Amino acid sequence: MKYFLNFYAHPDAGRREGYFHFMWGYCMPAINEIIKREAIPCSGEQRHEYRLLSGEQELNSIFIDIFHRLKIDFEFVKKEVRDKDINEIMIPRWDLYLIYEAALMNMNLWLLVKNIVKEVIIFRRIPRTFNFRFQRKEIIRTRNLILKHCLSEGHQKNKLHPNDGGINYILERSKHKVDDPKKVNSPKDRRSLLNVGEVISKLEEKSIAVKSYDSGSDHIVKQIQKFNKADVVIAIRGGELANVAWMKEGAKVIVFDPFNQNNNPSLSMPLAKLFKVDYISFREGICAHHSLSSDVIDRIVNLIMNKSLSCG
Repeated sequence: MKYFLNFYAHPDAGRREGYFHFMWGYCMPAINEIIKREAIPCSGEQRHEYRLLSGEQELNSIFIDIFHRLKIDFEFVKKEVRDKDINEIMIPRWDLYLIYEAALMNMNLWLLVKNIVKEVIIFRRIPRTFNFRFQRKEIIRTRNLILKHCLSEGHQKNKLHPNDGGINYILERSKHKVDDPKKVNSPKDRRSLLNVGEVISKLEEKSIAVKSYDSGSDHIVKQIQKFNKADVVIAIRGGELANVAWMKEGAKVIVFDPFNQNNNPSLSMPLAKLFKVDYISFREGICAHHSLSSDVIDRIVNLIMNKSLSCG
């Protein structure tokens, strides 16, 4: 039996071309739905085939491995499938749940109500994503299943070295400062930490080992493994922080956020809360292409060394 996976969402809720929204708006809820359907016994040797509308080609290649790892007969397609032999399944998007949760965490009731009203007007129903308890349960179950498969001993080619535990990462987005949106070649060019090498050197002077990591250069399984091994991740806000969900309980993510939280709250924050990752946000004076000062690096040292220090 063939299925085309479609999604409940208003048009501007987050595009599938973005890493965060493609992961949490489409791929993760699709995996959850497929897992539920595959758990239902079917007659004979009937196989289920699943199709999902493509994101950017780069994203397709990053995410396809997780479907294969779960032994799902799956394919990304370039346009919606309309065929009498194919069943359409409508699925609620989880990134909408994260928008609602982020709005609540920031006490932004206007953002919460605005998104709910859009859902009601377009789909003429109270969105299922507003059922926070239900969404939490499904997100946790799917995340734990994926971790089990990606960290299993049986997959030697993607297994990290045993001595890789306790790694601290600083995420690289782009080495180029691009202020003009029309000249942006990649979403990663929109924001960056400019002095990653300097930060690593200064942290090493304090006996804190840190590695730079460009997560976009790895497929999803490798990203999951690396984030799960990390004790601390340092980053400017960006889509790669969708991987906060794979971090261990008690790990730290230190985020430099140039956005106004009232208008554009971070969606990685509710993910960190859900999986008990310590989310530390620097907001004061942060710009899209930011260099970390010596004072800020000292504050990072204190945070990593478990000293209590407030962030601006």
